[in-house]
Amino acid sequence: MQYFNEGDRLVELDQQLDFDVVPLLGVWENTDTKTKNVLLAEFEVVDNQLMIRAFGATKPELTDWGATNCYLFSNAVDSNIVTGLCANYDFGFKKTAICGNIKYGILVLQIYNTFKDDSGRANYFTREFYHKISAKK
Repeated sequence: MQYFNEGDRLVELDQQLDFDVVPLLGVWENTDTKTKNVLLAEFEVVDNQLMIRAFGATKPELTDWGATNCYLFSNAVDSNIVTGLCANYDFGFKKTAICGNIKYGILVLQIYNTFKDDSGRANYFTREFYHKISAKK
């Protein structure tokens, strides 16, 4: 069973991993190597769940955001081909939602950041493009 964090409560989703996730599996690199957001995204299947492990573009070393499960979407109700995904991170001071899709072999990730720390910073959104640098089988 998958769970989706909706506000402060978990909502159970009745979704099994019967999607074709092979096109996503592996490591994807941002085409903008000077990004200040996610530089690498790694996808793998763990316990019948598609997981993403995002790596923030910090220096001198990347910041491993950890792995979290993805919620999968197809292009039609009778399709098992993954064309979209969403994943959530909670860093305490902010929440980040990563949503994306694959088109023509390019992974497009939209990253939504919402601050929770009363810092007065504006919530912000980015959209970036990724190419696969290694595949997993």
